[in-house]
Amino acid sequence: MLLLIIWDGESDTSDLAFLNQLSNKLKVNRMKNFLMNLWQDESGAETAEWTVIVALILAVGIAVYPGVLQPMLTSVVNGIATTLTTTGGLTLTP
Repeated sequence: MLLLIIWDGESDTSDLAFLNQLSNKLKVNRMKNFLMNLWQDESGAETAEWTVIVALILAVGIAVYPGVLQPMLTSVVNGIATTLTTTGGLTLTP
């Protein structure tokens, strides 16, 4: 966009106010266009999806790995089972 301004050499406060408003509108339009283009751009969406899928698979693999978290998970499950059986609400057999 090309804007041609003819200045007569005298600065008037209304001229400066107009130029400031025009400058602000141009900045807002530029930012709005940038954000709209960014919102509509889907070029990196597939990569982000695959990254999340791989991260979930790794998290499940680490949680299930017998040497790392299995003793802790077993103690948590046994604690829940003990609490349920001692309260008389449920009888569990391991």
